[in-house]
Amino acid sequence: MADRVLTRYDEVLAALKEPRLVQTGEAGPIDEGEQKRKRAEMLAALPAARVDAWRVAILPLALQVLDGLPEDRPVDLVGEFVRPWCAAIAPVIMEAPLKALQTSLTDTLPAFLASALLAMLESKGSLEATPRTVEELLRHAGTVHTLLRTAKEDVKIGGASIEAGERIVLKVAEANHDESRFAEPDKLDPGRREGGHLALGAGEHACAGAVVVRMATAVMLEALSSRLAGGEVAGPVEWYQGATKRWPKKLPALLRRLPSP
Repeated sequence: MADRVLTRYDEVLAALKEPRLVQTGEAGPIDEGEQKRKRAEMLAALPAARVDAWRVAILPLALQVLDGLPEDRPVDLVGEFVRPWCAAIAPVIMEAPLKALQTSLTDTLPAFLASALLAMLESKGSLEATPRTVEELLRHAGTVHTLLRTAKEDVKIGGASIEAGERIVLKVAEANHDESRFAEPDKLDPGRREGGHLALGAGEHACAGAVVVRMATAVMLEALSSRLAGGEVAGPVEWYQGATKRWPKKLPALLRRLPSP
């Protein structure tokens, strides 16, 4: 049976919210009970007060890494900024109830921040550390391009009839650039008013660590805007290209610092 591929925003959103479609890895369906347990545990450990405290604690760490970058040559923003900073913030966040965040801090977060930085450099615009900017970066530069689901029973998505046992390929990146949902979808627009991107999933399987990704992205934007006047890509970008994710492994950039006060 061939996989069913969904690319339109409305179809992908409906599939993400459909409880009869179960999460699937490349090797097959994922244990739903274990996934729900880990998700509930993580969400219980992420009250707003704790996230606000983390925001205060990790901003100086971002500034410290930025201030240590050389000014006389291009820097690899992934190897010299993103990964060192994510490694520095991990001990701040990695308390006992949050062990499930380890993958987010060592994989998901660095990958997205690298993608966001590339999008920012290519846009050549000034991006403020606002919630709307963070959401637009997630929509435009999210690292997850594909998600997999398997139908537990017969189900309809949009006008498509899906049989039990059929595997569904959800093209998340294409849905986030669907022109029927987003005006000028290939443009990074920090003032965009259409919300509802699918970069962090939707429904009961939405990313449990989403609040951490959003918080860290806002902190990164704040740090960059306080230190840099701009920058540009200064060499070939090397990519990780996987079955479900894509992000820059190496991002050479020439940075322009703000004048000293």
